[in-house]
Amino acid sequence: MSRILGLGAGNHEDNILHRCAVDMTKRLCRRLNVPYLGYSGLYRLKFSEDGGRGRTVDIRYHHGWSAGRTQGGQLTSNAKDVMHWDADIFLYGHGHRLLTDNISRLSVQGDNKLISKDLVICLCGSFLKTFLPGVTTYSERAGLPPIRVGQPTISIAPTRTGVSIKAHTN
Repeated sequence: MSRILGLGAGNHEDNILHRCAVDMTKRLCRRLNVPYLGYSGLYRLKFSEDGGRGRTVDIRYHHGWSAGRTQGGQLTSNAKDVMHWDADIFLYGHGHRLLTDNISRLSVQGDNKLISKDLVICLCGSFLKTFLPGVTTYSERAGLPPIRVGQPTISIAPTRTGVSIKAHTN
């Protein structure tokens, strides 16, 4: 389980907690021996090269709050959160959509060298099947469009000047 950074909770887990007084996410974290990350927060990854150069990547994660009926609407709703946090990667759930976007931003490094750094936003997707033959799904009842099943893949690689972060959907 060393590849799991931690587990977070969401609205479905909250419903079970309030109805049954059971925090299933905390129980699972204990069984897997991984940190419980809660509903939202910041997580810092630290990298080093054999005791040499160090790099950090800051991740803002939140269960999310907007499902939205369009991909752009959901991305825009969550992107407003980006303005309030200093992070490199932003992860949002709740809406079940699978979508990534890179926003370039300029920064100064060293002696006023102008560099471009990407800020990565991910709508983390879902494994919820929106339409199934012979079954009336939540999405069908709510009049939601079909969505892709899956999750984003994020690649983090050190560079000479910092860290390269790329996100894509499979």
